[in-house]
Amino acid sequence: VRQNIEAVRKLLRPRHDAAVEAVRKVLGDVALCVPEGGYYISVHLPVRTTEEELLAAASAENIALTRGSAFYPADSAPPAGTVFLRLPFQSLGGEEFTAGVTGLAAVARQAG
Repeated sequence: VRQNIEAVRKLLRPRHDAAVEAVRKVLGDVALCVPEGGYYISVHLPVRTTEEELLAAASAENIALTRGSAFYPADSAPPAGTVFLRLPFQSLGGEEFTAGVTGLAAVARQAG
């Protein structure tokens, strides 16, 4: 079991680090939660549109995302003027993740 854990860490650490760097470089000063483990980076992306409209616009550009609001408690919501996103990095290399975040930034700018 320990060998498996170490193998997964060795695989995911470079992807994690590249994803964090890409989000900081491409999205700039967004509220970012840098995980100590796991498969996702969480961000509050400032936009002037709804979550549904942003996800539809991203989908039209072949950027697959899920509703981040589903990860909030029922009596809570992301801060006003933002959309909460969980960006998966576990199955993407650094260049592929960066391309996705770059596309997401373009979609967010167009969405207003």
